[in-house]
Amino acid sequence: MVNAGHSARFADELKRGCDRTVESGRHLPEFWFRTVWSAVFLCVLHYKYHEFTDLSTAEILTQTTVPLGCCVYCGSTMECQYAAACGALARRFASVNRRTGELARELGAGRCRARRDHQRAADRLAGLSAEHCRLVRLVRLFNDEYGVPIFLTTTCLLLSQIYAMNDVVSVVVGSDTFEASYERYAYVIDAFSWTFAWFRLWWICYRADDLVTRVHLTAKIMLENDINSFPENIRKMALDFLDQLLHRHVRITAWGFYDVNKELLFMVLGYQFGLCLICTQFTTSGLQLINNITIVNQNSTTSMEKHS
Repeated sequence: MVNAGHSARFADELKRGCDRTVESGRHLPEFWFRTVWSAVFLCVLHYKYHEFTDLSTAEILTQTTVPLGCCVYCGSTMECQYAAACGALARRFASVNRRTGELARELGAGRCRARRDHQRAADRLAGLSAEHCRLVRLVRLFNDEYGVPIFLTTTCLLLSQIYAMNDVVSVVVGSDTFEASYERYAYVIDAFSWTFAWFRLWWICYRADDLVTRVHLTAKIMLENDINSFPENIRKMALDFLDQLLHRHVRITAWGFYDVNKELLFMVLGYQFGLCLICTQFTTSGLQLINNITIVNQNSTTSMEKHS
């Protein structure tokens, strides 16, 4: 619901500017891969609650399995929709970059010598500049419209990873207080949750980073060619186009809080290792405190029995 409302304006602009529609993303193999693994995860989680709690099957379904399944399905649909939008824009930028490279190589090699060829090349360059400007505007609109869903999705993924990591630390440190069968299920479920969340986060960052890379690749293509070797009447247009490209810097952010790119993955991984050490320290300190209180209570009880 949130994603549909936020993407309506972007879908209209994409249809008007590029004659494309925002696809649901269900055609992507990643969507069905995540759907299958989500179903497996829900089955294992249902079995865990059925074996190690006193809840009935109906209570497990209504309190855990069904709500979590709805959240996972909605999250997957949201991710696939803006991933499909990223893919549509990236393909258009790939086309612009390919045509820009072809035109720059033709001009640099001196193939356009006739006046009619110069006019045709100038028209092509003007068309590429206008199309690139329109696509950059769509990327910025995409960032504005999808910033909130991306922020909510990435935050939920990070929290689920932190929860799974903390659960594993608790089971490892306090292994004496859990049954062996429960430990095995906890390891499997938490490891699966962490890996699955990491895959989804990587997928979002990869799509966003690929789109931003293609946006800035056009300027790199122009810089790789010697613009001074272009015909004189096209040289000024090419320099103006290059100047516009260098000023069209775009970023895809999670509601302005942080950039969504591959660097985010390494930053998150470092934070999680730090949190793992903190969770281990707190869990160990808590168990030591409980053991000390238990020993003190036992000594007090023994002392009172002796006095009586």
